[in-house]
Amino acid sequence: MELENEVAKVEREFMQENKMFTALDVGNELKKRGVNARQRFVSPIVREHFDESVLYSAHDYTRTLIPVREGRESAYLYFNQNDDPEQYAATNQRVLPWKPNKPVFEDKLYAVTIKVIVEGKEE
Repeated sequence: MELENEVAKVEREFMQENKMFTALDVGNELKKRGVNARQRFVSPIVREHFDESVLYSAHDYTRTLIPVREGRESAYLYFNQNDDPEQYAATNQRVLPWKPNKPVFEDKLYAVTIKVIVEGKEE
């Protein structure tokens, strides 16, 4: 499962539903679907897709900067050109927790290393 493809799926669905969204909305939707993607990787993909994709223009989507985090930062809002960006209801603009998927061997290696150190001190 390649992150860029998963991001594109969510973008496509949001546009087919005529939703207004930010890259954070895309990242949070991915997490709801079980794709543990860091937001710092999702945001540039969404921006790149907008810059390079005919998908956005085919759905008459554009973007504008909006204030987020009580005005301390800004984010791109993607929306249909016929919609009013002032109507965007921010879904509290909070990042859902990221849960990294560690391969099992890393956990076992960590446990073995701890055991060796502990046993080494006991001798």
